[in-house]
Amino acid sequence: MSLVCEQCNGDGYIVEDVEVCPESGSFCGSVHICDCQQEIEVTGIDPAELLMELHNNTTSPDTWACNLTAKHRDITVEEAQEFLDETMKVIESTSDICFFPDYVFGRPIKAILKKGEDGRVYLCNAASYDRDSSPGNSLRIVNKLKGGSS
Repeated sequence: MSLVCEQCNGDGYIVEDVEVCPESGSFCGSVHICDCQQEIEVTGIDPAELLMELHNNTTSPDTWACNLTAKHRDITVEEAQEFLDETMKVIESTSDICFFPDYVFGRPIKAILKKGEDGRVYLCNAASYDRDSSPGNSLRIVNKLKGGSS
Protein backbone atom coordinates (compact mmCIF):
# COMPACT_ATOMS: atom_id res chain seq x y z
CA MET A 1 0.00 0.00 0.00
CA SER A 2 1.43 3.36 -1.03
CA LEU A 3 1.49 6.15 1.53
CA VAL A 4 2.05 8.78 -1.16
CA CYS A 5 -0.99 10.42 -2.74
CA GLU A 6 -1.44 9.22 -6.32
CA GLN A 7 -2.98 12.53 -7.46
CA CYS A 8 -0.16 14.84 -6.42
CA ASN A 9 2.67 12.35 -5.80
CA GLY A 10 3.04 13.70 -2.26
CA ASP A 11 3.76 17.28 -3.31
CA GLY A 12 0.42 18.58 -2.05
CA TYR A 13 -0.35 20.49 -5.22
CA ILE A 14 -1.78 19.53 -8.59
CA VAL A 15 -0.62 21.52 -11.60
CA GLU A 16 -2.84 21.43 -14.67
CA ASP A 17 -2.73 22.89 -18.16
CA VAL A 18 0.97 23.72 -17.98
CA GLU A 19 2.42 25.52 -20.95
CA VAL A 20 5.37 27.74 -21.66
CA CYS A 21 4.57 31.42 -21.97
CA PRO A 22 5.95 32.59 -25.35
CA GLU A 23 6.88 36.08 -24.09
CA SER A 24 8.67 35.24 -20.85
CA GLY A 25 9.60 31.59 -21.35
CA SER A 26 8.22 30.78 -17.89
CA PHE A 27 5.72 28.05 -17.14
CA CYS A 28 2.11 28.91 -16.47
CA GLY A 29 -0.95 26.84 -15.60
CA SER A 30 -3.45 26.14 -12.87
CA VAL A 31 -2.25 25.09 -9.43
CA HIS A 32 -4.69 23.44 -7.04
CA ILE A 33 -4.23 22.24 -3.49
CA CYS A 34 -4.69 18.48 -3.53
CA ASP A 35 -7.50 16.96 -1.47
CA CYS A 36 -4.88 15.00 0.47
CA GLN A 37 -3.73 18.29 1.98
CA GLN A 38 -7.13 19.15 3.39
CA GLU A 39 -7.34 16.07 5.63
CA ILE A 40 -4.48 13.64 6.21
CA GLU A 41 -5.31 10.58 8.29
CA VAL A 42 -3.00 10.34 11.30
CA THR A 43 -4.79 7.67 13.35
CA GLY A 44 -2.27 5.91 15.61
CA ILE A 45 0.33 8.69 15.53
CA ASP A 46 1.12 10.19 18.94
CA PRO A 47 -0.10 13.83 18.87
CA ALA A 48 3.00 15.02 20.74
CA GLU A 49 5.30 13.32 18.23
CA LEU A 50 3.32 14.83 15.36
CA LEU A 51 3.45 18.31 16.87
CA MET A 52 7.19 17.96 17.53
CA GLU A 53 7.84 16.94 13.90
CA LEU A 54 5.63 19.73 12.53
CA HIS A 55 7.47 22.26 14.70
CA ASN A 56 10.93 20.94 13.92
CA ASN A 57 10.31 20.92 10.16
CA THR A 58 9.43 24.57 9.75
CA THR A 59 11.08 27.85 10.73
CA SER A 60 10.08 30.97 12.62
CA PRO A 61 9.15 34.04 10.62
CA ASP A 62 11.43 36.97 11.39
CA THR A 63 8.88 38.96 13.36
CA TRP A 64 9.07 40.49 16.79
CA ALA A 65 6.29 38.29 18.22
CA CYS A 66 7.69 35.06 16.80
CA ASN A 67 11.22 35.85 17.95
CA LEU A 68 9.90 36.62 21.43
CA THR A 69 8.29 33.18 21.82
CA ALA A 70 10.74 31.14 19.73
CA LYS A 71 13.04 28.59 21.35
CA HIS A 72 15.47 29.02 18.42
CA ARG A 73 15.98 25.27 18.34
CA ASP A 74 14.06 22.08 17.70
CA ILE A 75 11.78 20.91 20.50
CA THR A 76 11.57 17.52 22.19
CA VAL A 77 8.52 15.28 22.34
CA GLU A 78 8.29 16.15 26.06
CA GLU A 79 8.09 19.88 25.27
CA ALA A 80 5.44 19.19 22.63
CA GLN A 81 3.44 17.16 25.19
CA GLU A 82 3.68 20.00 27.75
CA PHE A 83 2.40 22.42 25.11
CA LEU A 84 -0.50 20.06 24.30
CA ASP A 85 -1.34 19.61 27.99
CA GLU A 86 -1.66 23.38 28.39
CA THR A 87 -3.58 23.75 25.13
CA MET A 88 -6.01 20.96 26.03
CA LYS A 89 -7.01 22.81 29.20
CA VAL A 90 -8.24 25.66 27.00
CA ILE A 91 -10.24 23.57 24.51
CA GLU A 92 -11.51 20.71 26.70
CA SER A 93 -15.12 21.53 25.87
CA THR A 94 -14.58 20.87 22.15
CA SER A 95 -14.65 17.09 21.97
CA ASP A 96 -13.72 16.59 18.31
CA ILE A 97 -10.64 18.84 18.21
CA CYS A 98 -7.44 17.43 19.71
CA PHE A 99 -5.23 20.45 19.03
CA PHE A 100 -5.30 23.66 17.07
CA PRO A 101 -1.96 25.41 17.50
CA ASP A 102 -1.56 28.55 15.43
CA TYR A 103 2.07 29.07 16.43
CA VAL A 104 4.18 26.82 18.66
CA PHE A 105 7.26 28.44 20.19
CA GLY A 106 7.31 31.01 17.39
CA ARG A 107 6.87 28.59 14.48
CA PRO A 108 3.68 28.50 12.38
CA ILE A 109 1.74 25.22 12.59
CA LYS A 110 -1.78 26.32 11.52
CA ALA A 111 -3.04 22.72 11.25
CA ILE A 112 -5.83 21.13 13.26
CA LEU A 113 -5.79 17.62 14.71
CA LYS A 114 -9.40 16.43 14.68
CA LYS A 115 -11.28 13.23 15.42
CA GLY A 116 -13.72 12.39 12.64
CA GLU A 117 -17.18 10.90 12.98
CA ASP A 118 -15.68 7.61 11.79
CA GLY A 119 -13.39 7.51 14.86
CA ARG A 120 -10.24 8.18 12.83
CA VAL A 121 -7.95 11.12 13.56
CA TYR A 122 -7.14 13.64 10.83
CA LEU A 123 -4.64 16.45 10.40
CA CYS A 124 -6.80 19.15 8.82
CA ASN A 125 -5.82 22.43 7.18
CA ALA A 126 -2.44 20.92 6.30
CA ALA A 127 -2.14 23.24 3.29
CA SER A 128 -1.78 26.20 5.68
CA TYR A 129 1.14 24.46 7.39
CA ASP A 130 2.69 23.69 4.01
CA ARG A 131 2.28 27.29 2.88
CA ASP A 132 4.66 28.39 5.64
CA SER A 133 6.86 25.28 5.53
CA SER A 134 7.08 23.80 2.01
CA PRO A 135 4.59 22.18 -0.38
CA GLY A 136 3.75 18.63 0.67
CA ASN A 137 5.77 18.82 3.89
CA SER A 138 2.90 17.81 6.18
CA LEU A 139 2.25 14.66 4.14
CA ARG A 140 5.97 13.78 4.16
CA ILE A 141 6.03 14.18 7.96
CA VAL A 142 2.96 11.96 8.42
CA ASN A 143 4.40 9.31 6.08
CA LYS A 144 7.66 9.36 8.05
CA LEU A 145 5.78 8.89 11.34
CA LYS A 146 3.70 6.06 9.82
CA GLY A 147 6.94 4.34 8.86
CA GLY A 148 6.83 5.18 5.16
CA SER A 149 9.32 7.02 3.06
CA SER A 150 9.92 10.69 3.79
